[in-house]
Amino acid sequence: MHRLYQHRIITLVALLLSGCSADAEREAPLPLTAGALFLNRSVSDDGQVKVWAVVFSENEVEMHVIEQADRNTALSIADILTHANALAGCNGGYYKMRDFGVYGLQISRGVPKGEIGDVSEREGAFLVRNGKLGIERARNLSAINEISEMVQCSPLLVEQGRAVLPSAPDEPEVRRTFVATDGKGKWMIGTCNRISLSGLARLLARGDVISELRTETAMNLDGGPSSGLWSHDAKGQVFEFKEASKVKNVIALFARKN
Repeated sequence: MHRLYQHRIITLVALLLSGCSADAEREAPLPLTAGALFLNRSVSDDGQVKVWAVVFSENEVEMHVIEQADRNTALSIADILTHANALAGCNGGYYKMRDFGVYGLQISRGVPKGEIGDVSEREGAFLVRNGKLGIERARNLSAINEISEMVQCSPLLVEQGRAVLPSAPDEPEVRRTFVATDGKGKWMIGTCNRISLSGLARLLARGDVISELRTETAMNLDGGPSSGLWSHDAKGQVFEFKEASKVKNVIALFARKN
């Protein structure tokens, strides 16, 4: 059973992924530090599909990738972010199950590990280039020395505000983690308890489920049992969707220092 620690619940009685809609009852998002917001949304009429997300501005929040070297000593996402004094975070990119190794190229605090390798058109990277957050196609990455933080993952879900991942027969509905941006400096990291990849793409492209951010670009991060999200407010109240397995790296958000 997934455990969700939270002290208030925001409920949006909502929208079917097929396109049907219902009247919505909305509470205000929960404020975190550095102007970030925590969201908890139900996105199906039976309330069984849920999204937990943190919306933030890149002007007030900075992102770092925190790597775990060894599976045997790996900590939970909550412990990693608590020890690092982060305001929020989620699981990062894919990793190799056999040896807990880096998948693709990972960059943490300017130190690269791994390599981009042969990638598909829909493979991307969530990164910090010259101090600015971005989602870029992995096959088009250049000037790696300008990148200080990065995880490589796939697939791209939304581009130019439109879902770009077609539906496939018998798509599995599992836990998912994603990153999204409006292309104007506002960002969102989030998890979903069960959804297909194409369903997640449609959900993020709709704009009326999570109205706090109008998604221009979005990418899937590692999912399945790795999916987890953690955040806390200024009073120390914790909001968490707990992962079910250890993760190789974590996307950590910190209040930007002036």
